[in-house]
Amino acid sequence: MKIIIAVFCSVAMTHSVVAQESAPVVVEKDVNPKNVISYDFLSPLYGKAALSYERILAKGYLGLRLPVSIGFGGAELGLNPKWEVGFETRIYPTAQGKFKYYFGLEGKFGRMNSWYNNCPTCYYPHYESYVLPVPRDFLAVYAKNGVMYNPFKHLGFNAALGLGFYREISPYSFRNFTEHGYFEVGVNYRF
Repeated sequence: MKIIIAVFCSVAMTHSVVAQESAPVVVEKDVNPKNVISYDFLSPLYGKAALSYERILAKGYLGLRLPVSIGFGGAELGLNPKWEVGFETRIYPTAQGKFKYYFGLEGKFGRMNSWYNNCPTCYYPHYESYVLPVPRDFLAVYAKNGVMYNPFKHLGFNAALGLGFYREISPYSFRNFTEHGYFEVGVNYRF
């Protein structure tokens, strides 16, 4: 009887090992979309319309973003750009999900309007001085912190604060670096 029980147990163990080896392997598929297009709602306050494209990499922990904006003038806040392009690296410590925190560095290059006070006859009070817009190129670097909230799979919202500096690239510029910051609030579409 002991021999029959031992043979039965060995056959049962062999069968369970074979069943475990032949089970299909389930591979987790990343369901979060990897491409993000964003529009900044606050950009008209800065005299521009701002769009960006972001690609999510490294299993959701890294994002590479390309912001582009076209200025339409008339803003008193910010750099008052005619146009600007940039590159941003975002790090997501908790990867992707409904609510995400990120931080990163952003660099921008563009052309802005600086204002030049043209007063050829300032020594004579009865002559008027006038202000001329002078286009100048600039470089800017920002450290950014932000959050993204995606209540739906393809639609979400974001808010970020960027603090840094910019430098005018002009032979007429007397300033080396000027502190600058901005706040953005926008909507994003993921695909």
